[in-house]
Amino acid sequence: MHTGSLRCDLNVSLAPVVDDDDDGSPSVHAGNRYEMDGDGDAANKDNPFGKYLPPNTGNRVEVKNLNSVRQVILATEYEALRQTRLLQQGVTIPQETRTFNAPNGCTVTLRSKEDAIDYRFMPEPDVPPVILNRDSLAGKSLPELLGTLPELPEAAVSRLMIEYTLDEDSALVIVSDGTPAIGYFERAVRCAEAELQSSTTSDTVDTAPPKRSKVAPVVSKWLCNDLFGMVKKQQPSSANPNDPTGASGMDQQSIQAISIADSTVSPEQLGSLVSMILSNTISTRAGKNILSLMFDNPPGSDAQKTPRAIADANGWKLITDKIVLRNICETVMRDPQNTKQLTQYRQGKMKKHRIVKYLLGKAMSESQGNAQPMLLEEILTDVLG
Repeated sequence: MHTGSLRCDLNVSLAPVVDDDDDGSPSVHAGNRYEMDGDGDAANKDNPFGKYLPPNTGNRVEVKNLNSVRQVILATEYEALRQTRLLQQGVTIPQETRTFNAPNGCTVTLRSKEDAIDYRFMPEPDVPPVILNRDSLAGKSLPELLGTLPELPEAAVSRLMIEYTLDEDSALVIVSDGTPAIGYFERAVRCAEAELQSSTTSDTVDTAPPKRSKVAPVVSKWLCNDLFGMVKKQQPSSANPNDPTGASGMDQQSIQAISIADSTVSPEQLGSLVSMILSNTISTRAGKNILSLMFDNPPGSDAQKTPRAIADANGWKLITDKIVLRNICETVMRDPQNTKQLTQYRQGKMKKHRIVKYLLGKAMSESQGNAQPMLLEEILTDVLG
């Protein structure tokens, strides 16, 4: 429609609100304020679909030549409000053809139509009328059926932003994968929060677990940036246009959309990984290595372990023991290669923060990258005096 190759004609009419009786037949609300006269039913007598319309359905108004879905929505809303106001005033809706004035967002009369035959209705045999009642909805009313629908994307984005303090871009990436990614994200957040709550002071530097407002965005970052990226890389690529044999390509139908359902990393594993990073148990670099190992090995394999087990097996846990860190700093200071820098530091010939940064890099190298950075810098500064 937006390219101008298809246009839509809209028909709008109003009817009193109806309920389904126990036998499935429609009945008009007793308390309805807008009782319509019989003109509406008379106008529909020549309509082949008239028998399917609710009682007291009003006259039909046609809106011609709508060329976008947005115009269909705006014209429908405007006509519904316009006809409602007229009915409240006791005015019968005339049969007419109108056009939509896009700049003003309203409909304007083009011509009136006296009889329903002017509409040239022809039933489409391949598209039967859809009747929504308890018989066609498996014994459920329409509100009950609507209650079983999954969360709509717009509502999901809003909820993730409010409940988990995510930015809009992250929420949109998660919601774009549908219900599986939303459930995955929420399970990972719950797991990370539970592990942080139960962690002991011996495993962490900070004893107070981070709040949800800090946990959820970190989980979102690892899910959207790292895990989705791994899933994308494992998807088969399309055919190479430069390959005349087509041997390196695949049929387009075999290329599936990226989904978190294709990940071999469970939400519990991701949540545990995030909790270790937030609790300063491992570094971000080690976290990426652990995630890669878990993703590359299918569930049930010997290599598919918990993040903590992988960190222990590879010696990737951050060193937070102050005695061990002090020994590392003293080893760096005793190294003859660092004598010149220490002399300059004590004589104040260079900016001290540059020398501290240099020695901090040496200490981190001595710890094989496993020292907790903030704690290491604090102890190094104390050792330097």
